[in-house]
Amino acid sequence: IRLFVSNGYFGTSVADIARATGLTKAAMYAHFSGKNQLLFSLIHKYEFEYLERVIEEVNSAPGDADDKLHRFLSFCADFGKKNQELCLLLTILSAEFIGSDNEFQPEIKRIYAKFSRFLMRLVEKGQGQGSGQRKTRPRQRGGGVRGGKGVRQARGACRTFSARRTSISSAPV
Repeated sequence: IRLFVSNGYFGTSVADIARATGLTKAAMYAHFSGKNQLLFSLIHKYEFEYLERVIEEVNSAPGDADDKLHRFLSFCADFGKKNQELCLLLTILSAEFIGSDNEFQPEIKRIYAKFSRFLMRLVEKGQGQGSGQRKTRPRQRGGGVRGGKGVRQARGACRTFSARRTSISSAPV
């Protein structure tokens, strides 16, 4: 993960990965058919270790939408502190791949869409419960997370939330 985060996909060679892991290139190819398969496995690691867990944590958290947003922010802060490189991975890859024709773009977009849907459900639940200082209309059509209306609504919900909360708990991740 460290090499992809610091050098990007195109700036990281199989030889770099083998050297950093203490494997030979042949041993590396015994585990992964190529650098692209390794990156796909890291993208899936992000999805299952971070995204799936945060969704599960928030959905199972007791309380109203504000409490769930608090759990979301707490989980993200704790997870990010313990897993900095994994958290940066998708952001770095997005900068490198989104907008170009490559094999990773559909997978990255799928994960961002899943994250966006989760955030929108949380915002909509809060709206239904009367959370927030002002109402925002739920998004009518799907789309990506990067800079979309859903992100602006989630940011607004986070600003409202942070004005009401005095701390972020350090519940275990």
